[in-house]
Amino acid sequence: MKKLNSKIIFLSFIITSILLFGGWFGAQFFGQEKPIRDWISEQEGLELKDLKIEQDAIFVELSFHNGGSFGLSYIQLVKELNQLAKGKEIRIGIDTEQSEYHPWWLTHSAPVIEALKNDQYPLIEQIIMDWKAAGLLQEGKSMMNSQYVLIYLEPSEGDEIYLSFTLQQGKGEAE
Repeated sequence: MKKLNSKIIFLSFIITSILLFGGWFGAQFFGQEKPIRDWISEQEGLELKDLKIEQDAIFVELSFHNGGSFGLSYIQLVKELNQLAKGKEIRIGIDTEQSEYHPWWLTHSAPVIEALKNDQYPLIEQIIMDWKAAGLLQEGKSMMNSQYVLIYLEPSEGDEIYLSFTLQQGKGEAE
């Protein structure tokens, strides 16, 4: 019986491992990660904070800097990510300092959250107009489709706020 050359077996194992795992990581990078990064970098007013691609999900965290066109940008982003995701679940997060943990939002969010919980979506636009009339906001807009309620607020003092609420079985849940 011949002796097995352990150096050749080890070298074969290393080369096979590099080809298998390197090919998988390369396909993931060039097939999903790079196109997502490239698309986001081409969009005016979007800044990628974090991107995680897992076997069955893609997690994207962004900062928005596009004011009132936030809602349209968000919908366009969802559409593009769905095309690039190849069947994976997509989760989009907004930088927490711009969204649900923004100090202004923390103190003023109750009426909007109540309107979301009670499915009173037209009331959100009225709340925004009341905040403008009271001088709390310089600008504010809300947009809604069958999946999301998107809200842009520009307080009289402080940074802009971008909020996305997913409609699930008629209830709004913060993303």
